[in-house]
Amino acid sequence: MSLKLALRILAWLLLAGLVVVTIGPIEWRPISPLPVQVERATALAIIGFVFALAYPRHIVIVAVLVLGLTAVLEALQLVEPSRHGRIADLTVKLIGGVFGLLCGWLIERWRARNIQ
Repeated sequence: MSLKLALRILAWLLLAGLVVVTIGPIEWRPISPLPVQVERATALAIIGFVFALAYPRHIVIVAVLVLGLTAVLEALQLVEPSRHGRIADLTVKLIGGVFGLLCGWLIERWRARNIQ
């Protein structure tokens, strides 16, 4: 299996996991010792990073997918009785996602430039 294929599989699995823990019951949300806002930003940064590495030639589409789905999932929390969607949470997630996408994109550009 190529690295690109492995990254693509990982990216989609991470995104599927995000969907489950974001709109599922609150008890499905993983807990860590980190502050909850750090957890949120880190999760989206990792997802954005992996997607940027997996699809470097489609960074705009990937950004729309990751950031757009993040906003939709936050809104969907309003229909789950044990959850709540908030603008502050969405903002933290979007910042994390943009950071991850940017880091992945920059690494891929650096790698592509140094291969030639």
